[in-house]
This record gives sequence, structure tokens and C-alpha cells, in this order.
Amino acid sequence: MTEQGINELAARRDEQWEEVIELCRRYGYLTQETGQSATIMKNASQIKSRGLEMYIFLQVQTCGAYPQPGECEGEEDVL
Repeated sequence: MTEQGINELAARRDEQWEEVIELCRRYGYLTQETGQSATIMKNASQIKSRGLEMYIFLQVQTCGAYPQPGECEGEEDVL
């Protein structure tokens, strides 16, 4: 593959960035986002490493809400 081909492939992949980040937000994987980079973790790992209260706080900060709208309709709030 030529350098130009690699650059074109990279550009096509990068066109999906916003979609990928939105999915990470929606499902709670996003733990940090700065400019053109992001850190993601599985939800269970976030809870284990940070504790439940910090997990919920960071979900609201990085993902906009916890739980996401429509995610837990009809479930009793236990917190």
C-alpha cells in the first residue's frame, strides 16, 4: 500500500470518529475525551476501579446523564 493509500484509508476511518464517540457516550464507555483522543473503559471496570459514587458522577460528566434517557424506563431507582 502506498503512503497516499494509507492516508486515504486513515481519512475514511476518521470520518467515523463522531459516531464512535457518540456510541461510547451512549453506552457509558467514555471516561475521558480531549481533542482528537479518548479513553474508554468497560462499565464494570470503571465501577471496580473508581467505586460506585465516582462512577455515577463521571458518567454524568462525560456521558451527559446516568442512566441515559430511556435506558431504564420502569425500573425502580435504588440510589
